[in-house]
Amino acid sequence: ELAGELRQPISMPGLEPVEGKTFPVMVTLPGGPFAPPQWRNVEILGGWLVTSGTIVLMADYRSLPAYGGGWPMSVQDVCAAVALARERGLALNRKPSRVILAAHSFGGLYGLLAASWPEIPGVGPEGRPDAYVSIDAISDRSHVIPETYASLGLPADPYERLGGRKVPLTVVDAGGWDLGSWSTPAAMQRFADAAATAGHPTRLLVVESADHTSVLSDVTVHRAILEAR
Repeated sequence: ELAGELRQPISMPGLEPVEGKTFPVMVTLPGGPFAPPQWRNVEILGGWLVTSGTIVLMADYRSLPAYGGGWPMSVQDVCAAVALARERGLALNRKPSRVILAAHSFGGLYGLLAASWPEIPGVGPEGRPDAYVSIDAISDRSHVIPETYASLGLPADPYERLGGRKVPLTVVDAGGWDLGSWSTPAAMQRFADAAATAGHPTRLLVVESADHTSVLSDVTVHRAILEAR
């Protein structure tokens, strides 16, 4: 059983759902790969979203086989979080709600699969997000240490099945910090280009003033996540 925290703005004056309006529903994934629980690594992002009138599930996942993860378990963890957020959104909004998935760093590997691959074993449509926000995140095998990537047991490279399920996709690049070969403007541009070519409505957002950590508290990123709904 994984940890996590669901926060909802029902106690905030003036934010109760009204006729024709609903709270946005979001799931946030932390980076890694670390042993669970690690959801608090994105608490600053989740906290801001809640104060903006958003139902937020700050979710955990098993990032590596050493923690019970790998294919397909890690992606199933993400999809279970999406399904739970969808259920809570329905209960609070009293009608079905879109669920936006936002993933940071290593969490982006599994977030992308949950959003875009055509099939995830044991997962129904309720567990698939309606839009995806990649926050300075990993997106393919070139972004992971080869030994670590091999241990995950993925049946294909993420880009090979990128067009299997098309959703609006926002790629956020923290332009103020270069983490090796993957967190660079060129790498993020390649990701955005691949997503657009695969048929995803894609937006690339470069936040020049942010680094890999501070990007989670950047107001430009917060607005982009809200716009993804």
